Amino acid sequence: MKITEDSLKFGKMQLVTAAGIAASIVLWAFFLNSTGITVNDLFTFKFHILAEKVLATNFLLFLIAFPLPTVVMAALAKKMDKLNLFIVSLIATLAGIIIAMAAFPQLQSLWIVAVFYAISVPLAIEKSYMCYAELKSWITMRTMAAATGKAVTLVSIGLFVLSVATILPEHEEYIEKFETFMVDFSQGLLSGESGQSIVSSTTDLFVERDRKWIEKFMQNPAFRKLREKTDPDVVLFVASADAMKDQINSPHYRQEVEKQISQATGTMKKLGIMKAIKKEMPIFVIMEQLLWVIHALFLAGTFSLMATIICKTMSVVYGIPASKAAELTGKEEKIKN
Repeated sequence: MKITEDSLKFGKMQLVTAAGIAASIVLWAFFLNSTGITVNDLFTFKFHILAEKVLATNFLLFLIAFPLPTVVMAALAKKMDKLNLFIVSLIATLAGIIIAMAAFPQLQSLWIVAVFYAISVPLAIEKSYMCYAELKSWITMRTMAAATGKAVTLVSIGLFVLSVATILPEHEEYIEKFETFMVDFSQGLLSGESGQSIVSSTTDLFVERDRKWIEKFMQNPAFRKLREKTDPDVVLFVASADAMKDQINSPHYRQEVEKQISQATGTMKKLGIMKAIKKEMPIFVIMEQLLWVIHALFLAGTFSLMATIICKTMSVVYGIPASKAAELTGKEEKIKN
């Protein structure tokens, strides 16, 4: 790549280009932030919560807006010096990312993905120049799709790296979360509301047992004689027994007993279900050991699939008018390799 007089030029066209790229990044960052998706959502294995946010309108708007910066770069590849476009686009991208993260702090935890998005800029520009030089048909549409594909690929890799960097250092903890998800999922399929009914019935038995015990104790002749005593220690003992009776008959006591039984039952069920799963599916043990890479592939693959379908399609839609707008700025310059 040759350095020419135009390579370091920064005039009105460069300023408008930089502003357009930075503004586009802030736009799709706004929609991404509006989804409410956080890093915790990506790694808690509560897929129903994540699915609700991904299938929401704001996430669709994020995918629709995502190709805009790349389209601007690809369209101007027909007009600007390559090195000049590299410099302007990279500066604008970094500025857009910094502004977006300052405006939307929730996105700061995705800084690894942002780094890979920035890396995609020179790759997308290089791909654009290559397409314009080599393609013979459907040049604009294919160039826009190819350039956007670079951004999608690098962001997918960024998500893969983020997943590995998050899960691998605390692998055992995430295996525990995954097993909890599997148990909850299995219980939901197999038992429905029956599990809660068993806990409630067991709670009734325990509370009734305690009520009968305290009633029997206080009806004992020896205890009834204590009520006639005036010794301070005896009076305190009788008062404590009365307080215990009131506590056992209170709704709060039943709630506490139910909570403890639910926790114990949940632990036993989890152990039983996981033992059964691992016995019937030995491969599940291998899956747990490779959870870090399986989750990373799932996260990156899901985004790549959705973004490829929507973002590439939208890049073609944006690309035609963007290319026409670039042509109107002046006579096309010869592409410099």
